[in-house]
Amino acid sequence: MTNAGNDIKKHITKNNPENHEDTKLKTYEQALKLTPNDPIIYNNFGIYLIHLRKFQKAIKCFNKAIHINPNFETAHNNLGNVFQELDRYQEAVSCYQKAINIKPHFAEAHYNLGNVLNKIGKTRNAILNYKKALKHNPRYNSARYNLARAQLAIDDFENGWKGFELRDGNTKKFYEKLGITKEQVWNGSKFNGSLLIHADQGIGDEILYSSIFSELVNYHKDLIISADERLINLFEKSFPKIKFISRKKTKIISKIRKINAMKNSRQLLAGSLGKYFRNSLEDFQHNQNPWLVPNIHRVEEFKKYFSVLEKIKVGLSWKSTAKNYKDKNISLTDLAKIFPADYFEIINLQYGDIKSDKIKFEEKTKRKLIHFDIFDYTNDVEGLAALICNCDLVASISNATVHLAGALGKHTWILIPTNAQWYWHSSRNKSLWYPNIRLFRQKNKGDWNDVINRVKIEVFSKFIKNKKSN
Repeated sequence: MTNAGNDIKKHITKNNPENHEDTKLKTYEQALKLTPNDPIIYNNFGIYLIHLRKFQKAIKCFNKAIHINPNFETAHNNLGNVFQELDRYQEAVSCYQKAINIKPHFAEAHYNLGNVLNKIGKTRNAILNYKKALKHNPRYNSARYNLARAQLAIDDFENGWKGFELRDGNTKKFYEKLGITKEQVWNGSKFNGSLLIHADQGIGDEILYSSIFSELVNYHKDLIISADERLINLFEKSFPKIKFISRKKTKIISKIRKINAMKNSRQLLAGSLGKYFRNSLEDFQHNQNPWLVPNIHRVEEFKKYFSVLEKIKVGLSWKSTAKNYKDKNISLTDLAKIFPADYFEIINLQYGDIKSDKIKFEEKTKRKLIHFDIFDYTNDVEGLAALICNCDLVASISNATVHLAGALGKHTWILIPTNAQWYWHSSRNKSLWYPNIRLFRQKNKGDWNDVINRVKIEVFSKFIKNKKSN
């Protein structure tokens, strides 16, 4: 950093301890008046503008820095970051490649290029760039984790599961926080004592890993599994030989302490089960559908409501609460138009607040979204499972609903973007984890129209064609 750049930093720290936005902006603007040809100041200003989400102004700053110094690799990389944020992926690719051409060992640029390539569905090319990032910076954990997910997506389970240990920061930190020693982390071998499996990541992931539970309990009898409280009833009914406890900290911690006191106890995060039980395509043959058992009384309760519906009942879910996957959502109206009103009833399977979605859909299409106020879609997972069981088909984006439908053995179609989660893999049209799930993936980034048209063709072939002939 130039002297002017250092002076800016000192000024902000000394005179503006609260880092007010206006003061920072004025400070950068003042510095550029004093040193208008300093590319480092333009670059740093651009970084700050990204923080403020003022992307167009940030682009101007980085371009100015590059104009002054065409070989300023950091500015090229940062400009790529802006384009990536704006979903301008080809421009982002170009920027990262320029940064790498200038500085071949630029680990961050390789990592960022890998991320963009992964987003546009070029998984194998992304892997090459993650590996280059790690070559130049072996301690680049973000690159190692993203590499692992990409490897799992192309069925490279041996290498993928190793790096997957870095999910959500680091599994090691999780064990340390709970006072679990290295010796107490289960290594997959047989032993005499209690084995505690910790709930891992979101509710969808918990359901995904539950596909291994039947094998696990046959492998180790003294088994305790923590789970999201909303899943406990379903899990207890589905796996009667396993003891389940709530993942809520107040409940788990006390039970963990008791387990830790046991001489031969072992513990493991659920996401780490894959490296012991899913190391080849043949291992996925153990995923037999269904493995979750619904509450039959609640299934029958919904069946009464459905008995008056004469059309095909398709359950729809169209959005996710996961902020990192904003591009996987579809509007309810676009999803529903796949299923013509003459043949299909639209059943809501979407959790969370859907009030505005429902109003827009019904006003625009003049169709009714069948929604049940008798249970809480978000917190009553057992109720949602019973509702799913009464649908003829589930169609959804990738979220917790499809994991539940998949584990219940329900015929399910998922519409997924080019950068789908690793467990949908990179090129398959059927799920390895859920044999009953069919995948319709984007061919081009952001192009849902092509996906929707392909699903429409399938709907006609599977449902409408036969009805018309009759």
